Amino acid sequence: MRFSFFIIFQKVGEGLSPNMKICIFGMYFSPSTKFTKGVKSSGIDIFDHYGKDLEGERDNDTLLVTGFYD
Repeated sequence: MRFSFFIIFQKVGEGLSPNMKICIFGMYFSPSTKFTKGVKSSGIDIFDHYGKDLEGERDNDTLLVTGFYD
């Protein structure tokens, strides 16, 4: 299922935080997680995909992210 980046993430200062529990390529992150530019999590820099839709599916209260659209 396709999800809008801006529904999943919110801007927090200079970083981004997920609006819900997410799992990106097997690594889990809570809404209290802050992603900053240039730092890789699960092998990716979230800012490289800023504004791009995500591919994933819901598993109870967690979004399992399986990819990003260009």
